[in-house]
Amino acid sequence: MRIVNHLHADLVALLGDYGLVRAGTKLASLRYVVSYPADADPEVCVAADARIAAAKTESLTTCDLCGVHVDNSVSFGVVRCERHPQEYVNTPNGAIARPPGSTGDDVPSSLA
Repeated sequence: MRIVNHLHADLVALLGDYGLVRAGTKLASLRYVVSYPADADPEVCVAADARIAAAKTESLTTCDLCGVHVDNSVSFGVVRCERHPQEYVNTPNGAIARPPGSTGDDVPSSLA
């Protein structure tokens, strides 16, 4: 989440009002597709594309669950640190985002 938040802030600084077409992951790599404002400077769009590429690269070395930097390689389409071994977790993409202070008691039983 940290990567996407920083990416969004950087893109707003570069582009102002941009459109988010799609955001997600594929094989542990961030996918972030945007539409540029009609009046966007082509050089600024190139800089935005470079920033998106940097975020994608960063996602390949960031634990999917806690966001810590990971030195080992991607395996089975996930990136995990030593604290979060790469094992099957019965939740969408291996994690559920919860608001601060959540105890997890509100997680549907199908995802627990």
